[in-house]
Amino acid sequence: MIAASLRVAGNAGRHVIVPGAIGPASLGLEIAAEIDGAASLPIASHAVFAAYLAYVVISLLRGILRVQQVTGDAIAGGVCVDVLLGMMGVAVFTALELFRPGSLVPGGTQRVHEVRGSYIELLYCSHVTVATIGYGDIVGVTPFARMVAVVAALSGQLYLAVFVAGLVGLLLAQGRAACCE
Repeated sequence: MIAASLRVAGNAGRHVIVPGAIGPASLGLEIAAEIDGAASLPIASHAVFAAYLAYVVISLLRGILRVQQVTGDAIAGGVCVDVLLGMMGVAVFTALELFRPGSLVPGGTQRVHEVRGSYIELLYCSHVTVATIGYGDIVGVTPFARMVAVVAALSGQLYLAVFVAGLVGLLLAQGRAACCE
């Protein structure tokens, strides 16, 4: 992911320096957390990784929104942003759950899974939240966890609205230009 984001983010200046520094720092923190076992290192690792993903998402969005024609690359970049928003949510939810265990708990009457520390459960929770499906089987119980869920849901909806509107606008402009030539 680090190599791909370096390629996508650009080839010069801060566009390479920022992901080139943040990505390995996150990886280094994760390795140190595994070796050392200190409680704060995994939290820092996930927080830094979330910042890294945010930078990559912003860089991808800038690139997509600057295109003059809708291409397969623009669409693929858009899909990547959607997936990366979910991955960013996983990093934030994981850091939150490590910092304050019990922030996210199984909801409803069926309590067949344990949220704490389960990557798959947090991945599921993040993508369901970003997509604003909201099944309610994993819920935020602390105020901060609820606000993180709100921000994730809003970012997913705003992204979808902006991305689809942008692509439709470009397609319409392409259609008019092709029609008038």
